[in-house]
Amino acid sequence: MKCKWTLPVCMLFLLVISCQTEIFENGVYRNREYHFSLEIPDDWRRLSEEEAGGSPLVQSMKGLDNRLFVTPSDPKDAVFTVSVLDITGDKFIMIPWTKFVAQLSNLAGMEVQLNRKEDIGGMKVFRVGGVSEEYYRELTLFISEQRVIQLAFFIRSNSDLKSRMHRIVYSLEKR
Repeated sequence: MKCKWTLPVCMLFLLVISCQTEIFENGVYRNREYHFSLEIPDDWRRLSEEEAGGSPLVQSMKGLDNRLFVTPSDPKDAVFTVSVLDITGDKFIMIPWTKFVAQLSNLAGMEVQLNRKEDIGGMKVFRVGGVSEEYYRELTLFISEQRVIQLAFFIRSNSDLKSRMHRIVYSLEKR
């Protein structure tokens, strides 16, 4: 006996899959809404916001539109996040970058070690990073669809993961 539900169920499944704005599979995070992708190392795992909540970086990001949390280990030691900030691209561009960096440094109690603008994967990005307490934290900001997207990571200062985090940032590609 043939099942009458096979075709409708398959069509519904395809519709749901095609409507997803974010996909994380096979080591690639794709965001269709904001038209970018990132390569995430295969040995890293995705975290729920609850799982990631123990990390100092995530605690400081409560209330943001967080889209992705990944870690190679314990989120208290290292975490990489993707968030959509509650500011339009036009308003962000109006803020002088040096003022933004100074405010971030004061707010986070961070000694700035990285402060630059560059092009990565077809995107103009703004990067700032530094040491606060026992952690190194870094933000990469770019504008897509008139929203500011933030790639952020933190690692313990004595960690050897900085180059791996940078590989994720430099895998950024406009889609």
